[in-house]
Amino acid sequence: MAEKGKKEFHVEGPFDIEPAKGKKGGKIITGDDEKNFWKNEGLKEISEKRGCYVFCVKASKGSVPWYVGLTKKKTMKDEALAPTKINKYNEVLADKARGTPQLFFIVADNPKPSKKYIGEIEHYLIDIARAKNPNLKVDKGGTQESKWKIKGIGGKGKLGPAERDFSSMMDLDKGKKGRAGSKQKVSGASQDSVADSPIAASPAEKQAVAESLSAPQSSGPVADPIEKAPESEKV
Repeated sequence: MAEKGKKEFHVEGPFDIEPAKGKKGGKIITGDDEKNFWKNEGLKEISEKRGCYVFCVKASKGSVPWYVGLTKKKTMKDEALAPTKINKYNEVLADKARGTPQLFFIVADNPKPSKKYIGEIEHYLIDIARAKNPNLKVDKGGTQESKWKIKGIGGKGKLGPAERDFSSMMDLDKGKKGRAGSKQKVSGASQDSVADSPIAASPAEKQAVAESLSAPQSSGPVADPIEKAPESEKV
């Protein structure tokens, strides 16, 4: 049951995308792959909903979020694997020989969700996703005070399979990086930039964030847990 005054959303997924093999050892999602994806019986209801979605790649060392999007007017089926989105996903997959592309969906329990809340959730997800992957392919950032919550995300209580996998993919199970539905700062950000910081909802959380940000940071490139194609595999 949703908290009083909060509009509840929930997580569905992950759902695997079965891409074709690319010319240079990587992978590529095609129009046929998109059609086959939506044939999944588990996506029948989700395909008609509106909300947010997260594209990630799962590998042996864990899942990494690469894109966060939303749909306010169109359905998930029309938006999450639209040609422009597939192009973004393929940029990520082009040089990855291993790893499974997946989609998570964050949808409202209400059949007519607030467009305002969907936008706020997208900004929240971008913040926490970029905290894990600074190379996230988005051009937005920041969240603001809201009147919604995502069931099982950033709160207490037992998690379902989808919520557990999503929390693991976003690194939400390794310390709080912000609480879904909490009061948070609005901050603009350009594509592939790092968000100002994950915003904590309480003094204790803010202190934890401040300490983590003050820790020595590596000057080298961000490690990508997804293996690239060996030279011998490239044509």
